[in-house]
Amino acid sequence: MTVLFVDDDERVLAMFARTLASRFQVETRSDPAEALELVRKGSVAVAVADLRMPGMDGMEFLARAGELSPNTVKIVLTGHADLESAMAGVNEGRLFRFLTKPCDTQTLVRALEAALEQHRLVTAEKELLRGTLHGCIKVLTEILGQTNPEAFGRAERIKRLARAMAPRLRLKDPWKVELAAMLSQIGCIFIPEEIVQRGSCDGSLSPEELQIYHMHPTVGSQLLSSIPRLEDVREMIRHQEDSLADNPAQPRGARLLKICLDFDALESCLGSKVDAVGRLKQTPERYDPAILEAFERYVLADTGVVPRDIRLAELREGMILGEDLMSETGAMLLAKGLEVNPYSLMRLRNLAKAQKVREPFRVLVPMTGAASRQEDAAGEQAAG
Repeated sequence: MTVLFVDDDERVLAMFARTLASRFQVETRSDPAEALELVRKGSVAVAVADLRMPGMDGMEFLARAGELSPNTVKIVLTGHADLESAMAGVNEGRLFRFLTKPCDTQTLVRALEAALEQHRLVTAEKELLRGTLHGCIKVLTEILGQTNPEAFGRAERIKRLARAMAPRLRLKDPWKVELAAMLSQIGCIFIPEEIVQRGSCDGSLSPEELQIYHMHPTVGSQLLSSIPRLEDVREMIRHQEDSLADNPAQPRGARLLKICLDFDALESCLGSKVDAVGRLKQTPERYDPAILEAFERYVLADTGVVPRDIRLAELREGMILGEDLMSETGAMLLAKGLEVNPYSLMRLRNLAKAQKVREPFRVLVPMTGAASRQEDAAGEQAAG
């Protein structure tokens, strides 16, 4: 485990390396920015920084180091004039310890040994929590798979969508979003499977059955209340069916879940990814517009087409109408889903001479492999 010393005085760093190398794995840096790059790699167990450094002082460096590597134990070296600020850092929990300069080797060694032990304790506790978390989730998903295979299958589909979308949206803690998707249907453990089967389309459920079905996010959130570290995941699950119009404070991860869930239900009912996305866009007030746009790009790129808003002059053979093509007076000229061929293109141009076409309108453009990858990259940049 690495002990990192950061000081603008090269002589001090050389002294630390010389006196401590036989006891510890020592790294030294005189530039705090370079030191942060080392911390970013995740190998630093203890970071020791001089309080007074030009540019970035020790407190700022250690604060940034803590953001990059929360498990890194932080120690500050300070002169007597800076004792008050160093003590405040320890009292507020931002620092493990402060050492006054000059610091004798024996005192420094004891402090480093205590810091390394603290690091071992923190990491061991987190590993225990991680193992407990993994075990609890495994048991819950296995129970769901046994009691309600329909809900389990849906959760697996939602998880795949969320896993693909989270990095495209640059969501913070994407593992939490994927976990929320995996556990999104866990409340269905207590719902009859036939209600879950029919619930995805809503239309065939009685009002009483519909009420039961829509309780599952709350039930699922409550089921997870005793599992540590899942507070954010529980919030996403609890709000997964909220409309953005009704809940503007809906967590961003839950906004993605809402789109994934509604898309999955619509695709099951309609049998078409393109139609399912089109139906989502008919009620835009329900969804986060940026997430919906990125989701549409991802889903349609997967089908080999990319959405574009164009004017009539840009319409080409092979394009597919992504919406009903309307005149300015509200008359439908061509139906959504039509693949443009020479005949329909000529017919539309003739119609446009008599009545103005409402522009722009949405089309789906078939893409080659390379072009599809370029469009996907463009969609990721837009979402970020």
